[in-house]
Amino acid sequence: MVDILCPHCEEEISLDDDASGEFECPFCEGEFEWGMEQKKRPSSGTIQVNNISTISHIAHGVCAVLLIIGLFSNWVVALDGVFGLTPFGIKISFMGFSETATYFELFEENFVIASAGLLFMLLVIGAILMQISHLVFRFIFHKMENGGDINIGQRLAYNAYKYRWHTSLGAFVFAAVGYAIVQIGAIMYASSIELTEVSIPKPSVFAIFTLLALCGQFVLMNMESRAE
Repeated sequence: MVDILCPHCEEEISLDDDASGEFECPFCEGEFEWGMEQKKRPSSGTIQVNNISTISHIAHGVCAVLLIIGLFSNWVVALDGVFGLTPFGIKISFMGFSETATYFELFEENFVIASAGLLFMLLVIGAILMQISHLVFRFIFHKMENGGDINIGQRLAYNAYKYRWHTSLGAFVFAAVGYAIVQIGAIMYASSIELTEVSIPKPSVFAIFTLLALCGQFVLMNMESRAE
C-alpha cells in the first residue's frame, strides 16, 4: 500500500502499490489521477531498444538493396576496373564499352574460374534470399510486437522471432564466402593468363562496403536480441 494526500482536501488516502488511473477522494469526493504519468512516460531502456530497432530496420533494408545491386556489380577488379567479376560473369570494360562473358562460357577455357564464379553466383543469390527472409521475419515480428492486426499462426510467429538472427547472419556468411571463393578463383585465373604480373585482382569498393554493411547489420541484430 502507498499513502498519498488528496490534492483537494489534503486528507491521507491509501492506494495499492500498482494502482493507477482516476480516483475519487472518500473524504471530499474530489477526483484526481495517480500513476498515469509514470505509465505514459517511456523508460530510457525502452527508448534505447526502439532506437536500436529503428537503425537495424534501416540497415537491413539498405543491405537488401546492396545485395540486389551486387548481382550486376563488380566484386573483384583488376587493371583499374578494366577487368571485373560480377555474380553473372567476367566483365571487361574499356573506353566506355563493356562485354560480359558468363561463367558457363568459361568452362572449356578455365574450369577453376568458371566453377568459382558459379559458386559465387549461387552464394550471392542465397544471400539475397536470406536477406529477404529476414525482412519478412522482421516485419512479422514487428507487427506482432506492436499489436498489429496480422493473422499469423503461433508457429510462424515463433519462427519469425527465432530465425531473424539466423537469416541476418546467413546473409553475411553467404556473401562473404562467395566473395572469398571468387577472389581466390580470380587470382588463380589471373595467374594462368599472366595478368598478375601487371595487376593483382582485388576487392572492389562496392564489395568492401557491402560486406562491412552486412557485418554491421548482424551486429545490430545482436544488440536488438540482447536488449529485448
